[in-house]
Amino acid sequence: MVPGCVGFSTPTGQGLLIKNQLSPIQIVRKNIVPKETMKIGKALCTNWFGLVSTGNCSIRAAAKDMGISKVYYVDKQVKSLLFIYSCQTTIVYGE
Repeated sequence: MVPGCVGFSTPTGQGLLIKNQLSPIQIVRKNIVPKETMKIGKALCTNWFGLVSTGNCSIRAAAKDMGISKVYYVDKQVKSLLFIYSCQTTIVYGE
């Protein structure tokens, strides 16, 4: 189990029935290359029934996914369905 993945905080609340939300976490450095040409790495944490949480949704894991050594942007995507399933994906853009 991964601590901290049981509930995901979001700027618009929990969304009791269904949620699919993408929000920025941070801009790490000034954009040097167009976002469309950057590598995109993803890392995922999942939660079932608020009881079982698995995964590694860290920025480091997302960067490692695509071999990114220079991180420019970081986004977070949160999806949930009732209290049955939720997941958080960390999305890293860089080169």
